[in-house]
Amino acid sequence: MKITFMNGTPDGAQYQMDDYLQGLEESLTTAGHEVTHLHLRAMDMRTCIGCFGCWVKTPGECFSPDD
Repeated sequence: MKITFMNGTPDGAQYQMDDYLQGLEESLTTAGHEVTHLHLRAMDMRTCIGCFGCWVKTPGECFSPDD
């Protein structure tokens, strides 16, 4: 089974969520699952500017690329 974690905690040192998810990921991988772990705080994510370019100019592709 493919499993994706989206970790949005703001600071890994302050919260134990990173440690919990790492242990869970190891357990699931050992059980034969394919795990993808996304650390949202480390990703470059931009907001929509409402240009509708993803609908008109380049369908399905945002004008402002990010992670």
